Amino acid sequence: MQNGSPTLQDVRALLERDGHKPVLLYIQAKEKGPHYAGWQNITYEQTQNIKYQRLLHEHPNTGVLLGVDDLCQIDCDTGPFLNAMLESNPVFTTTLRTHGARGGGLWFYLKGNRPQRVAALKVKADFPLAVGAKGAPDRDGMITVGELRCGGCQSLIRGIHPTGCFYQWLVHEVPLTIDFSTIVWPSDIATPWEPEHRPRAGEEGGDASNDLELLRRAIAKVSIDLLWQHFGFPQGRHNPVPSPFRTDNTPGHDSFSVYDQGRRFKDHKADYEHHRGDSYDFYQLGMRQDASQAFVGFVELAGLGAELRKNASTQRSRDMGDDGEAPEGEEQKPRIMIEFLRPSQVLAYDPPPGIVLAGDNHIIRDAVFLLAGAPGVGKSRLIVWLARCGALEVPWMGYDVHVQFRTLIIQNENGRYRLKLEFEGLNCKKLEDCLLITPPPPFGLCFDRREFREQLKAAADTFQPNLVAVDPWNAACRDDRQKDYIDTFNDIRTVFPPGLDGPAIGIVAHTRKPYPNERASGRALLNLLAGSYVLGSIPRSVWVVQAASDDVDDERIVLTCCKNNDGQLGARSAWERRNGLFVPVENFDWEEFNYPEGKTPRYNGTIEDLFGMIPVVQPIKRLELLSKAKGKISKHNVPEFLAELLRKGRIFIHKIPNPIPGTRWLVGYAKTPPQNTDVDIDIEDDSDHDTDIEDDPR
Repeated sequence: MQNGSPTLQDVRALLERDGHKPVLLYIQAKEKGPHYAGWQNITYEQTQNIKYQRLLHEHPNTGVLLGVDDLCQIDCDTGPFLNAMLESNPVFTTTLRTHGARGGGLWFYLKGNRPQRVAALKVKADFPLAVGAKGAPDRDGMITVGELRCGGCQSLIRGIHPTGCFYQWLVHEVPLTIDFSTIVWPSDIATPWEPEHRPRAGEEGGDASNDLELLRRAIAKVSIDLLWQHFGFPQGRHNPVPSPFRTDNTPGHDSFSVYDQGRRFKDHKADYEHHRGDSYDFYQLGMRQDASQAFVGFVELAGLGAELRKNASTQRSRDMGDDGEAPEGEEQKPRIMIEFLRPSQVLAYDPPPGIVLAGDNHIIRDAVFLLAGAPGVGKSRLIVWLARCGALEVPWMGYDVHVQFRTLIIQNENGRYRLKLEFEGLNCKKLEDCLLITPPPPFGLCFDRREFREQLKAAADTFQPNLVAVDPWNAACRDDRQKDYIDTFNDIRTVFPPGLDGPAIGIVAHTRKPYPNERASGRALLNLLAGSYVLGSIPRSVWVVQAASDDVDDERIVLTCCKNNDGQLGARSAWERRNGLFVPVENFDWEEFNYPEGKTPRYNGTIEDLFGMIPVVQPIKRLELLSKAKGKISKHNVPEFLAELLRKGRIFIHKIPNPIPGTRWLVGYAKTPPQNTDVDIDIEDDSDHDTDIEDDPR
C-alpha cells in the first residue's frame, strides 16, 4: 500500500493466489476504463511479456477483465444499496471491497449459472436504496443503483478516481468463492437476469439463506429430462421440439429446446420469452404455479422435503442453543459469549499439563491441524501412525510426542479388510486402549445430522479422546463454498466443543490437481489445498505430504509443515511407507525431488544471479545481458526473471540509442529509473517471443 491506496504489486498478490490468472488492464489516471481496442480479448499470457508489464507500471490506474476465472463484481453506486447487500449476506463482509468516491464494489469468484454480461440493478426511484443514485429514472420509474458485472467488461481496482481521490480497499481480503444462486438480493432490487422466483431478503415463510441453499441443491438434483418424464410429456425428445406448455405450436417450425446437458430450456418464440430457465422454471410451467406455490413441491420432488421441514422448525433452536428449549423447571443461566482479559491476567495464565501433544506446538488440544495430500499418498496411514506414536509416546515423523494420548479417527476411506491389513503391520498392543476408529459409516460422515452427532458424542464421552481426526474432509463437507466449510467446522464443534479439556482436531484433506511442471515447496504448499481458503485459515498448523516421485513403485513420501501459527515449522523430511509403518529415508536426493527428470534446468542460475548482472545506473542492452547470462542461467528463465524483477520494481527499462540510423531504440535495463520516464513502448526489445498487445494508445 502507498498512502493507504493499493499498488500494482498489492493487486497481483491478492488476485494471483490459488493459481488464478487475472487479466490486468492499464488505464490512464482519472479514467474508469481503457481507450484502446481489443482489451476485451486480451489473455493472461499476453499480459506477461515485458512490454505489457511496463505499460501496467507506467499507468496509475489498473482495471481487471471480469469473467476470467469466474471473477465478478457487484458495483454498488449508493451507500444504502451496499449496506443492504452486506446486511442480507453477512459473509460478504469478508470479501474484497473496493471504494472510489461513493458506494463500493464487492468482488467474488461466482460459480454456477450466472449472467455472462453486465446487468443493471434498479429500484423504484422513491425507495430508500435509491438515496444517492445519479441519473434520471426510466419510464417505469426505476433508477440504477448498481451493476452486476460478470463478463465482457472490466472494473477498476486501483488508481485515481475521476474526482481526484484514490481508490481504497475497505476490506483487504481474497474474493470469496460462492455460488451465484446463494446470493440474497434485497427485496427492492429488480433482478433482470431471471423471473422473480428466487427467495429474497425480507420474504416471509422461513430463512431466506436456507431456502436458497435448498433450492440450489434441488435444481442440481432435478433435471429437465426427469421432469419431462414426471409430467408424462411425449418421449423421443430431440432439439427443437414442439413446446409442451402451449397449444399454438407451428407444425414444422418447432421452437422449444433443452440444452446445457439437460439443465436449461428455452422457447425461442418471442411471444414466450418467459418460457426459459432451469428445472425450477420448468416445474412452475408444468404445474401452472407461481414461485411461492411451486417451491415446496419442487423441493419435495428433489427428495429434500425433510430438510425443508427441519429448517422451518429450527429457527428458534438457533436462538436458544442446540436443544432449542430450556429444560423444564430449570432456569437458564446466561451463556458467556465473550470474555475480556487484562495483560496481567494473560501473563498469569498457567497452561494445563499435557496441552501440547506433539511438535513445537504443532498439535495442541482444543486446536485444529490439517494433513493434506494427493489421493493415495498415505494420509490415512499417517493419521493411524500418529495414533500409534501417541500411544507409545514416541516421535511422529520427526516431531516429538510430549504426552501419551488417545485418538479417535472418524473415517470414511478404508473398509475393515484394508484396516486389518494395516493394523497387522503395526503390531502395537498399546493401541487397544488408545485408539478408536470407525469403519465407513453407512450414511457417510454426516455431521449435519443430529442423530449422527449424538451417537458420535456418546462414544466420545465414553472414550475421552485427546485427539480427533476427520478423514477425509470432502466426505464431511459436501461443497467447496466458504459457508459449507464454516458450517461443517461448527457441526464438528457441537460434538467437541471448544475448551481446554477439548481434543485436538485433525482434518485430512486433498490437495488440488497440480499445474503442468508445478513443484511447490515450503509455505507455497498452502496454495495447493483444494477448496475454500477457510480450509487453510482455520487450522493452526498444516502439513502437506507429497509422493517422492511419479514412479508407481516408489513408496517414499515427503512431509512438509507449511504453516505453524504457534511455533517453528520444522524441516521437511523424507520417509518410506512399509504397510502402515514409516521409516526415515537416509541420504534422500533433495535435488532430484526439487527438479524431477526432464524438468531440471540446464543451468541453476537464480533470479538473484541475474539481478547481480544488471548495472545500477548505466543500462545494459538486452542482448548483452543475455550473452552475460549464457552458461549461468537457463535461457528460458531469463525472460521470466526479468518480468518478475520489473513487476517488483527492482529494475527499470531504459531506451538506448541505436547507432544504426532510421532504426528504433534498443531496450536496456538498470537498477535505477531513467531520467526521462516517458518511455516509448515501441522500443526494440530484441525478443522473438514477446508479442505486442496493442499500439500505444497515447
